[in-house]
Amino acid sequence: MIKGLLGTRGDIAMLGRSITYRLLLRVAGILLLLWALYVAFQIATQQSYVGDAMLFILGAGVLLLAAAAILLLGFSFRHPPVVYWSIQVALWFAGISLWYKFNQAFVPWPQNPLWLIVTVICSVILLALYKPVIHLIRKLALPTGGLPSPT
Repeated sequence: MIKGLLGTRGDIAMLGRSITYRLLLRVAGILLLLWALYVAFQIATQQSYVGDAMLFILGAGVLLLAAAAILLLGFSFRHPPVVYWSIQVALWFAGISLWYKFNQAFVPWPQNPLWLIVTVICSVILLALYKPVIHLIRKLALPTGGLPSPT
């Protein structure tokens, strides 16, 4: 039954139409981005957060939602450099969000830089492994069958 649902290009056939994984990734990414914007707008317009709205937006995890959205949108394009840089941006958004989320004191510059250090280390490692990561992305994100070979 599952074999009949999956097509040859990695899409799901439903009632004679197909929904590609790229479309699903884009829709999920756009929905997550809209959710992040909604949460940020809610925080920014509340009276109790007027002075420190940006700090509360960072502490609420809006950047984690934005990181997931950027990651999904990046993988939906299936171009290795776009996917790689979306991974880098998502890594930085998640690192900054975690830096603020797990801080003991809620101040503009958090006192505990653990998550910032982890983010910098992961980003530098990802940058050092640029060629192998791009090769891996090409293997994972690009379809291998059904495409004409370059001549």
